Amino acid sequence: MGNPIRVVVVGSEPCRQAVRGWLDGAGDILIVEEVPDGQEVLRRLCEIHPDVVLVEVSVAPTMGVREMAAHAGIIVLHAAGQEAAVLEALRAGALGHLDWQTTRPPQALAAVRAVRRGEAVLSPDLAGQILDEVVFRLRGENPGSAGFSLHH
Repeated sequence: MGNPIRVVVVGSEPCRQAVRGWLDGAGDILIVEEVPDGQEVLRRLCEIHPDVVLVEVSVAPTMGVREMAAHAGIIVLHAAGQEAAVLEALRAGALGHLDWQTTRPPQALAAVRAVRRGEAVLSPDLAGQILDEVVFRLRGENPGSAGFSLHH
């Protein structure tokens, strides 16, 4: 096997604990750093050179997802009810998202591997919301109830 996928985890202790539970024992994925907030990891990303950053959505706005995305694939970690913030992070450059309270290890491992390959990882619900937005835009309609915008 080649080099492991180098992962940085940013978020609250319960969130970081969930991620450790998902990734523990995966021979091809290595958590190289865990931090509670984004300020420290932004300074360290150039030194650490992670392949993937898993960042709690509540921390992501203070981190500058675009700056992180220049260095690594970003997966936003969220809980139920934070979909609007997740969509904003995706718009800013994140490649995927995981609900840190309900995701199971096989899903998380697949997501980290996919994002490392540059692939997007979206739940069916969120993908449906994005598709609805695209359809509304193609028809020239106002999305109204979609509640978000994909353009800057």
